Amino acid sequence: VPLLDAHPFDLSGGEVQRAALAKVLLNEPRLLLLDEPGANFDQTFCEEFHHILREFTADGTKSVILSTHITSDVDRFADYLLLLKKGRQLLYGDIESVRDAYRMVAGERHALRAFGGRLVYMEETPVGCRALVRHSHAEYDRGLKVWEPNTEELMFYLAKGAEHGRGNQV
Repeated sequence: VPLLDAHPFDLSGGEVQRAALAKVLLNEPRLLLLDEPGANFDQTFCEEFHHILREFTADGTKSVILSTHITSDVDRFADYLLLLKKGRQLLYGDIESVRDAYRMVAGERHALRAFGGRLVYMEETPVGCRALVRHSHAEYDRGLKVWEPNTEELMFYLAKGAEHGRGNQV
């Protein structure tokens, strides 16, 4: 049944969201506020949705505020990241500054503990420890594996750090 000919009660959750998005875009807004927009989309429409958002913001005069747990959406679209946990701001900043402010490190427990106040959160793994640390742009111990965290790692480790009383402001 084509979407336009269907009764609203016969639509799936994703179809209802598609219809709502189309209705909103007809008004040519300058700002979209989206709460978990991809939650009910199938994979095919997710790609189309991402294309719609890129087109919407392409000229730089329109913005999207996106609330999501889908970190790939953040990686694809975000210029800024605001991370909240239980209503408390854990992190805010432009994506480049946020990513530059932290590093993931892996190695022996004693080597990671040496980061002291820069250590946001550390977890033990079967092959050693992994941690998120505040990046100081200094040389890292050659015995450590060091990489720029992805969005999922940032969100997980900052949230865990907050649970353990570590402040995390960029």
